Amino acid sequence: MLCVSGMQALNVPCSLGTTGDWHASALSWKRLDLRETDGSVFGDYGLETGRAVPCREGTYTVANHIRACLDLLDEGKFANAE
Repeated sequence: MLCVSGMQALNVPCSLGTTGDWHASALSWKRLDLRETDGSVFGDYGLETGRAVPCREGTYTVANHIRACLDLLDEGKFANAE
């Protein structure tokens, strides 16, 4: 399944009630950071369906803030996860 993750997912409100990141206006939303969850060690953990994404119509599957951080760590993007 494809989901929005990484820094973009950190800028989408999630059900955890966490703040995530606050730089949504500084990100480019023209190209979404879509990740394939099949084969991921995290499986479908932390994925939320039916989420609105800035500057996009419709709804998407989006990683919650914990899952987005895990995906960043898994990619070795430690500074972004920090």
